[in-house]
Amino acid sequence: MDLPDILPPTIRSNAHDLLMDGRPHHDVTDLHAYMDSEWGTCPQTRRSFGGDCVRLASGPVDYKSRLQPTVAQSSTEAEFLEATDCGKLILFIRIILWDLGVPQCDVTIAYEDNDACTAMANAKKPTPCTRHIDIKHHVITEWVERDLMKLERINSTINLADHFTKQLGPLAFNRHIDYIMGHVPPQYSSCYQQLIGQLHKSKDITTKPLVTIVPIAPNTTPPAATAARFVTSWATILQHFTFVIFSLVHIIIRTSLF
Repeated sequence: MDLPDILPPTIRSNAHDLLMDGRPHHDVTDLHAYMDSEWGTCPQTRRSFGGDCVRLASGPVDYKSRLQPTVAQSSTEAEFLEATDCGKLILFIRIILWDLGVPQCDVTIAYEDNDACTAMANAKKPTPCTRHIDIKHHVITEWVERDLMKLERINSTINLADHFTKQLGPLAFNRHIDYIMGHVPPQYSSCYQQLIGQLHKSKDITTKPLVTIVPIAPNTTPPAATAARFVTSWATILQHFTFVIFSLVHIIIRTSLF
């Protein structure tokens, strides 16, 4: 049975905002993940938000966004806790793929935008500054040593997990939505070149002017100074008005006498 031909999904971003250069590319059967955390987001408990997205065949197979159970004492600790949670999901999905006949022979790459967290996990041992972190979270170093997963540095602008941890602007929001929801096809897809070619040739995109937003400095003038300037301005206006009136009166008087 042949599948019906349907139109590909609409890409919400333009070619410039998609940031296609420098993005990692994976084969259809390569499991990979993105993770991120926002340190101290909750104003009441000071706990951090964590989010991750596990992908296969250019689509998410597991994702989550939640408040971390403990208070992290640094952004590195918050990222490390989230890396451990993401590692658990990766191991679980690797087991499922093994049962489905899609074994993951290579190490699973997990992308993280925190250098310290990446170095801690790949160093395969805790550092003196991170020994206060609970022992259960250091299990990720064992998973890295067994070649089950590996953390790699990625730029925050192309980290898909940012979508699950913080409020984003319209450009970043649409960019992550296009990749998470599969609007941008993978390079091994038959429609990749067609869609990307249309994206670059679209007149609405190539002729769209760039809008430069100039920040406006807040008004820090004291109220008393503002009132003084207002009074001075009105005094100057009244002075000119009085001069004009007296000039007109003088002209009328001179005209009536002669």
